[in-house]
Amino acid sequence: MILLKGNIPLTSFDYISVEDKPYSPEEINSKMNSSNFYPLMEIKVGDTKYNLLFSIDTQVYFDPIEKKWECWNYSGKFNYIGISDTSREDAIDNFKLQIHIRFQQLYSKRPFEMTQEEYNEWIKLANTIDLLHYKTTTPLETREIGCVSYKNFPYPYRIKWLTDENYIIDPSKVPGELMSYRPGQWIEAVVKRNPVNYKVLGISSIKKTRFQILSAGEAQNDWNRRKEIELYKISP
Repeated sequence: MILLKGNIPLTSFDYISVEDKPYSPEEINSKMNSSNFYPLMEIKVGDTKYNLLFSIDTQVYFDPIEKKWECWNYSGKFNYIGISDTSREDAIDNFKLQIHIRFQQLYSKRPFEMTQEEYNEWIKLANTIDLLHYKTTTPLETREIGCVSYKNFPYPYRIKWLTDENYIIDPSKVPGELMSYRPGQWIEAVVKRNPVNYKVLGISSIKKTRFQILSAGEAQNDWNRRKEIELYKISP
């Protein structure tokens, strides 16, 4: 690759810099020689992992003018460019991060909600990432309300969700503060569930909340009051 600064070609023996102490030709050669073809076989960002149907062939290159590492898909299928001013590895991670962000943004949309440009981008991602593996291995996160009970243990033993489902608490898979909650305490939790059988895998976050389940009579009285309020609003 020939670098240009304006119309001036940049070679191994010529460099342009705006800093007081620019890189020497030897430093530039060292950095450029350490950048090369880099096939991505999978993408992992935090706890999220994407298996690929085939590798994404990238090129990692050091730009001596901007003094930054760049990572891009040289086939031109994806237009993302990972950039870092610290290291080659950070540029690769930045490239992965951009794919992760765009996948999540488009994955949350239905086709009719996408622009034509977004739809074309989504097709490229969907033909590269193993969607079946992602859907069947990535935990679902739901916000749920439940009530804590102890049974015969000196710590919270069970959460009964509003759906009447019971979750036997695994202390190693819930936030530590749950162990201090009293029996009968209502909680609001972010719950991770298996995407196939919907079993609880763990609880990401939890907080106390106020909640009351009305009896049949209380629910009927509440409904009657609501109807009276609505009739009052529409009466002339």
